[in-house]
Amino acid sequence: SLVQNADGTEIVKDIRAEMKSHLQVASNPNTRGLERRAAYREIKTLRKEIRQREEKVVETLLTNAQVVLSTNVGAGSYLLDRLEKAKPFDLVIIDEAAQ
Repeated sequence: SLVQNADGTEIVKDIRAEMKSHLQVASNPNTRGLERRAAYREIKTLRKEIRQREEKVVETLLTNAQVVLSTNVGAGSYLLDRLEKAKPFDLVIIDEAAQ
């Protein structure tokens, strides 16, 4: 898909690998409390970074797209809302036939 091949996704893959290694440390029963807490803090930070980078990739793809298709639920996402405020859509078609 476009998201998987977009710029910036390689970094996300690397971050996921790093997060996996911290998760192994945190879930190891031999890990001490301080190490475990540090690993969980790092996991939290890495998750936040992944979320931000993935949102940026999707936002870039949506900004450059000529046509955007979405479900009704997806159309209410904050990402599309933020995009629409920056660059309003010329035309919106809502198909409720399958609802």
